[in-house]
This record gives sequence, C-alpha cells and structure tokens, in this order.
Amino acid sequence: MFNGYSFIIFFLSLMNSLSLLYFSLTNIEQFPSDIGETNWSLILSYIEVGVGASTILIATAVFGIEIGNTQIKEKRPLKISTILFSVMFLICIVLSGYRMSEMGLFLNSGICKRTTGDLVCPTVLYRSEYDIEDVRDCTFNAFAESPAAWTKTGIDWSDKAVYTNKELLFEAYKMGRPDGDIKKADDMLIYSDCYYWGCDPICNDRHDRNVFHAWSLLISSIVCFVIVIITVFQTDNSYVRVLQTEKSEEEEPEELEELEEPEEIEIPDAESEPDAESEDDKSDSFSGSNSWNFRLRM
Repeated sequence: MFNGYSFIIFFLSLMNSLSLLYFSLTNIEQFPSDIGETNWSLILSYIEVGVGASTILIATAVFGIEIGNTQIKEKRPLKISTILFSVMFLICIVLSGYRMSEMGLFLNSGICKRTTGDLVCPTVLYRSEYDIEDVRDCTFNAFAESPAAWTKTGIDWSDKAVYTNKELLFEAYKMGRPDGDIKKADDMLIYSDCYYWGCDPICNDRHDRNVFHAWSLLISSIVCFVIVIITVFQTDNSYVRVLQTEKSEEEEPEELEELEEPEEIEIPDAESEPDAESEDDKSDSFSGSNSWNFRLRM
C-alpha cells in the first residue's frame, strides 16, 4: 500500500531542504566575511543551513518510513512534526522578510533602500540623484550635504577594502563636509553592511546573489507553509483511519459470535416420561375394568 500524504510531505521537504542547503552553503563558501565586522547575510545563511538540515531529518524520521504505511496508529509523532514544521515555517518567513527588506525588495527601511537615517549606503544615496551605469561610475564622493556638490572623484566603491577603511573614509568626508561633526577618523562610520548585502548591482558583486537568495527563501517559506497544511491533513486523516480500523476490528468478533452461536435444542425431562407411561397404564387398566363389568352384566 502507498501513503500519498507521507510521500508528498517527504518529497516537498527533501526538495525544500536541498534548496536551502544549496543557497546557504554557497553563500557561506563564496561570500565570507572578508573585510571583518558583522556579516548578517552570512549569519542568516548559517541559520538556514540548520533549518534545511532539521527539515530533512524530521521528514525522513517521521514520514519517510511511513510511505508504505496507510494506517498510522501512533499519532504523537505526526503532532510533533506538525509543530516543528510550523516553527521552520516561521523561521523561514522571518529570514525571508529580513533579507527582502534589507535588499529593498519591499519596504523602504532596508539598508539598500533608505536614504535617511544613521547609516545610509553611499551607492544608494548617489543613485537617488545620479545613475550608475558601469564600474567607472562607482567612483564618487557623496558626503557633501548638497547633491550639487557631489563629485565623480574620491572613493572607488567597487573596491571592498574602502568600506572599512576609516582613514580613507574620513578624508573623503572632510573634503565633502569641511565643517562636519566628525572630527577624527576613529569616529568615522564604516559601511561593511553595505558591502555584505551588496546594495548596488554594479559596484557590488554580491547584489544579484543576495536578491536571488531572498526570493528563493520566500519560495521556501511558502513550501514550508504547504508542508504544515499537509501534515495537519495527514494527522486528521490517519486518526480517522485508525478509528475506523479499530471499530471494524471490534465488530468482526461480534459478528462471528452471532454466526457461531448454536441453536438451543429442547431435551425432554426424564421425569416427565414415567408420568406419561403411568397415565397410559391407568387408561389401559380403566378400559380393562370397564370391559370386565360389561361381561358380568351380560
């Protein structure tokens, strides 16, 4: 026999897990923290690896071994797996929302979208006024308050080393804002997050990969939600099938008992036979006495 629910859950979990593991491990291998500081994109990738590995383990342990079993009598593993898959779905949807927000795919508060706040990526700010069509346009100085004062000379933002070089950043800042609030290089902001998230498709080679990763994680979240729904149906359906099986097993012995129950045969009592014989004797004696009296009269 073939359990369709278990097969679908196992297949979707396997494909979803392989997708998560592929994109996450590729991100870890190809885009490491090569300029120091906190790489949030990499941290999310480690979490995604854990989610992918956990998903395939749960699917194999609970549903992979039940593909050929159409009557799952133990309901507890199904309930636990439903809860765990729900947790995986919540993790995936949160990670997907965070990635898509930071990449500016929705909302305007992500680091690759906002133009105001404590940390504004230079390429994002520059694109709000000018276009970046090739790598040569990645060299500019946008620290001045007025866009009219921005220059096409200064820092090459296609070079990853400049994002954490406080000395170089402070020098460009003083050129754009001679009377700015920052007075020394140690107080200068660094832009490692802008590099790790790859906020510009021309100046950052990580941009396309991070965008693709965000969309793939959203698809994985949707698949996780579908898996949760199917596990709920699987749990209820298995419970109903078990009840029906137990009920039919209880009814079968009762039917057999009814079929095998012998009919009662009435056996006459031994005491009643002598009574009948005595009555016959009395009737015979009575008839004999009558005939004797008749002869005397004759």
